[in-house]
Amino acid sequence: MTGAPLLFPVNSIPDLTGSPGIVDNEPAIRSFPVPWNFIYHFGDRWCHQRSDRSFEINGNQFPVCIRCSGIFFGIPIGILLSSRLKFQTRQNEARMLLIVFIVALLPIMIDGVGQGVGLWESSNPVRFITGLLAGGLSSAVVMKSIDLYQAHMAKSADL
Repeated sequence: MTGAPLLFPVNSIPDLTGSPGIVDNEPAIRSFPVPWNFIYHFGDRWCHQRSDRSFEINGNQFPVCIRCSGIFFGIPIGILLSSRLKFQTRQNEARMLLIVFIVALLPIMIDGVGQGVGLWESSNPVRFITGLLAGGLSSAVVMKSIDLYQAHMAKSADL
């Protein structure tokens, strides 16, 4: 995703501000070359793409906002770190994974809700960090859950 803005001519991507869940930049995105049109189309569906809340490289806006970028940067980090996530006993793993998952999502939820109801205006660094935590820790939990499930299935097969 990060390569897309670099590979377009300088200042060639228009303001993509829109609404999440709605394709509202179709005419502009349709003119982008493959595979970038697919990536920006995904961003158009997934994210609001507000230009004031998006990274910019080469004068071109990223396909998703800073918070979503944090989520997507965090996912591979969490996958790599999941192998380092150890628990004292197998019995507590599922409970601990649930706690880690809640902790992963609390900052993004608190910041998003607080901003959404007008209690404060979040900053782009906070948006990126909360996204990074949510993406990284959530993906680590998913990977550890898969490990836990596979270990359970292997143990069941041995019985």
